[in-house]
Amino acid sequence: MEKKLKVLSVLAADLNESDILWAVGASAMLFLGGIVREFRDIDLLVCEEDISTAQEILQRHGKQLPVGDDCRFGSRHYRKFEVDGVEIDLIAGFVVNSEDGQQHICPLQMEEVDGCVDVFDQAVSLHSVQTWYQYYTWMGRADRVKTIEDYFEIK
Repeated sequence: MEKKLKVLSVLAADLNESDILWAVGASAMLFLGGIVREFRDIDLLVCEEDISTAQEILQRHGKQLPVGDDCRFGSRHYRKFEVDGVEIDLIAGFVVNSEDGQQHICPLQMEEVDGCVDVFDQAVSLHSVQTWYQYYTWMGRADRVKTIEDYFEIK
């Protein structure tokens, strides 16, 4: 975990300096919020107009990886990177294709950035847990929905 957090702090320094809107989402966000004990990769969400800047930053720190297909998502911009052995998903224009056939367009919005946490002396913006609760519901990720419900005692 420490290696992943160090990578995140290095990226956060450059993302913050570039003055773009960004936030950590998914399991890394849940980890940084104290809701889960581990995470596999880092999901960085950015505004569509900031995708080029964010991509340049990640390319400076690591290598871009090929992207596979996942029918649950139809995001306008989706890139995978590896930075010091840590997988980073860079997403802009996030779209969730739910099991009922609906397409949910979920661009990152300033009001959904739910504060920040300090990671190795860098401010890391966090996407809203409530927003991800909705995303996980649309994705059919019952495990994540239950984890969030249990944490917040949502009935």
